[in-house]
Amino acid sequence: MRRELRSVRTEEVLGAVDDVRPGADAFEGSAGDVLSGARRRLGDIETVRQVIQDGWSNGYLYFTDPVASTP
Repeated sequence: MRRELRSVRTEEVLGAVDDVRPGADAFEGSAGDVLSGARRRLGDIETVRQVIQDGWSNGYLYFTDPVASTP
């Protein structure tokens, strides 16, 4: 599964997380930086698992509903 990181205001895609790619490779664009605190606390794999499962938002940025990953 995959979730895109988007701006609430512009809907611009800023990054993504993808659970098909393990570890640090699962973060695209700004997603790794935005989730850096969670990555330090939980590790990369658990952070991706939680974002894919539960989503994430800080009021300015959010992860979209999950969609199937593409090869």
